Amino acid sequence: MTFWTLASVFAGGALALWAAEKYRPTPILLYHFIDGEHEKSVLSVSLSSFHRQILHLLKNYRIVSLEEFLAAKREGRALSEKSVVITFDDGDDAFYTKVYPFLLRFKVPAALFIITDWVGRAGYLTWDQIRSMSNEIVTIGSHTVTHRYLPDLSLDDVRQEFVESKRILEHETGRPVRFLSYPVGGFGTDIARLAREAGYAAALTTNRGRNMMQKDLYALKRIKMTESSVSWHSLSAKLSGYYQIFAELFPKEPGSKAPRKYPA
Repeated sequence: MTFWTLASVFAGGALALWAAEKYRPTPILLYHFIDGEHEKSVLSVSLSSFHRQILHLLKNYRIVSLEEFLAAKREGRALSEKSVVITFDDGDDAFYTKVYPFLLRFKVPAALFIITDWVGRAGYLTWDQIRSMSNEIVTIGSHTVTHRYLPDLSLDDVRQEFVESKRILEHETGRPVRFLSYPVGGFGTDIARLAREAGYAAALTTNRGRNMMQKDLYALKRIKMTESSVSWHSLSAKLSGYYQIFAELFPKEPGSKAPRKYPA
């Protein structure tokens, strides 16, 4: 290996270190199901693993609400070092029985994205449960009406998914609904525009990477949490800032429609 090759390697490493420190993003974590034995999906995390992850975050990071995250982005300021946001998609009933009591006990803020057509189905939250959790700890957001893959729909149907789910959630909870999560992460320029026109303050994807300053309020990136994230090394790597930087260098296809073991 030549001198210049070595120099390039060291320079690249130093640049990555500098970028991760100077532009350390606030990661947004994405959970789906908290259960015992991956009962619903490969996206499940066991309750014991979830407890360990959150306790690790409480000890080593500052967990902030999605509202606080958005306010910082709009004001163009960085949150304190080692801040992190927690979100959940879909709204299964284990969130009420297993997750919510734990969040309350430790005063951990989280955002929960609800599919309005699934409310009351077997295995999913009821309106009474959602209303009882709509408070300063849990921010309720929209995950659309039907959870259909938005790029496959007409723009009129996408608009209906956004407007109607927001209307239903606000009617049932009595609170404004400011955040949207795209089903399976599927979106595009027109879909993001419709989210803004429907009155959402921000929208979240399943894409990896950094959320930098005021950019991309309708394409906020998240880090998917799974059972494999339970180890200290894995969790620390995902929260380090390097994970998001390298994810941008090797992006995945947005909005994969892989089948899952819950209502379509």
